[in-house]
Amino acid sequence: MAQDDAWRVPLDFPGTLADLNRHRIKLTEGMQLVLYTHDATSTNDPDDLVTVGTAVNDHGRWFAKYDWPSLAHVSDLDETDKNLYLGASPGD
Repeated sequence: MAQDDAWRVPLDFPGTLADLNRHRIKLTEGMQLVLYTHDATSTNDPDDLVTVGTAVNDHGRWFAKYDWPSLAHVSDLDETDKNLYLGASPGD
């Protein structure tokens, strides 16, 4: 997951902007967002890294702040959170 010097994830990359537009999401200060980055197990099975971030606007540029220790593999989530994530996976 890309980040700046303040450990924030920029939300203005082309793929991120496409996801936001596809889902008709208009960023607002303090909005909670699910952040993910593709990852895999040692046997190459998909196992995204996910966390929840908070949208912040810094001089007209959007970022998501998140707590690094909260980053987890989907396989480590409880069944409820895993099903929520998989039911709304990024490719939808």
